[in-house]
Amino acid sequence: MRFSESINNCLAKLLIIFLTANCYTSKDYSDIPTLLPLLLNDEIKILVIGDSLSERSNAFDLQSKLGSSYRLKDISVSGRDVRIWLTDLEKIQENKSNIVIVNLGTNDASYYPTEDYPRFYSELIEYIRNISSWKIILTLVPPTNDSILKERIRINNSWINANYPNDTKVNLQELFEKNSELPLYPTADPIHPNPIGYDMIGIEYLRIISGLSI
Repeated sequence: MRFSESINNCLAKLLIIFLTANCYTSKDYSDIPTLLPLLLNDEIKILVIGDSLSERSNAFDLQSKLGSSYRLKDISVSGRDVRIWLTDLEKIQENKSNIVIVNLGTNDASYYPTEDYPRFYSELIEYIRNISSWKIILTLVPPTNDSILKERIRINNSWINANYPNDTKVNLQELFEKNSELPLYPTADPIHPNPIGYDMIGIEYLRIISGLSI
């Protein structure tokens, strides 16, 4: 009896997958691999690639915000930029998931000229796209309270917006600028948000992830 029920459940799930696939009349099937874990009652796995913003905040406390249907792994490393991650691609390869969040750009604005950013960033995103069918979430990082970094980050974020118009993005620059009346950074640290700022970031990721076709 149990075996029969198991077979029937599997057939029902396969039927759902088939019907879901046929709903994609535009012939864009890119979301289907991301749909499968949810249809099969599996956890949706999320990978976070970032720097100290994620590492220091426990990935913006996103795991507790998302709940038990998701399993988040944060491989962020303080001090890293896109260029450094390009030397450690195996770490990304080892952690293929259903969704990958790319939260990088703050250190890039500090370490090297904005003219070099497009080359490094596009190389990383191209690599991520080629190794898995996961859904990619790009991040326009917060502007910081540092006047020099703020302008450089805006330039880099504008480039992402212009060159990845159809990608899923989390616009933390806009979020922080719209809430500039709030104290979002500690007085002694213009780079790393305070708990209010980190919580805002986590809630924004939650909003975007909740709206994905997964």
